[in-house]
Amino acid sequence: MPTLNDQMARPKYQAKSAILHIKETKYVVTGKNPQELRVAL
Repeated sequence: MPTLNDQMARPKYQAKSAILHIKETKYVVTGKNPQELRVAL
């Protein structure tokens, strides 16, 4: 099956990953137990 190589796929996901990382690290408290977060964009 032929596939299309999307050159922008990787940068697109890198940007989303960077935004989520920034949002998640705002809530880090040193010494506190891990806690699950739900982030809405």
